[in-house]
Amino acid sequence: EGIQGNMLPEYYLDDDLFREERLYNEQMDRFLSENTTILKLIYEYYKKSHSRPKHLPMPRFLDLLNDCDISNPAVGITTRMCKLAYVRSRMYRVEDLSAKEQATQMTFLEFIEASSRVAELVSFPSEEEVADIGFESMCDFLRATQQGTQPVLDRRPSADFSAPKTRPLAWKLKHLTDLYIKVVMEKVGTDDMVQFEKILVKLTTSAAANT
Repeated sequence: EGIQGNMLPEYYLDDDLFREERLYNEQMDRFLSENTTILKLIYEYYKKSHSRPKHLPMPRFLDLLNDCDISNPAVGITTRMCKLAYVRSRMYRVEDLSAKEQATQMTFLEFIEASSRVAELVSFPSEEEVADIGFESMCDFLRATQQGTQPVLDRRPSADFSAPKTRPLAWKLKHLTDLYIKVVMEKVGTDDMVQFEKILVKLTTSAAANT
């Protein structure tokens, strides 16, 4: 039986199937065309904390997810699942085999894919459920459940690795991106979007100049 007999079902999934069926579509194209700038700034913000910030290493990606409290029961995924999303999003090249830095860091496009794979696993309630409970946004609901002021809802069956998906990936990534923004806004001390982008530009530009 060996190793294969002890592997979880998600390890057998074809990486390209997610890309073909979920990632590469018109809805995702539209979402990314509208949100690439802010996602790139968040990518650069977390990358800057690395000593050699050419790309984003796994520990910094996990820092972002930990700051978002992604492994909280309210969100419903584990650190192992986040690591697997990182690994499955890496597009390994021949030169990576001889360059440790390239093999252990992800480009911005890989960061988008890894975030999309994480978003696919988050058990988001419907927007109607969130409104009925009394929250203005999905992000406010998630933060409340993470802080223990709102009971955790049952995990949706479709959020599991191999379950058929019932919602567009762009919808899920939008709500994860909103959570990214909310968390990083809190870290830099502003709730104004224009000011937020200016702060991130300044921080990431300063970090690049010091490398």
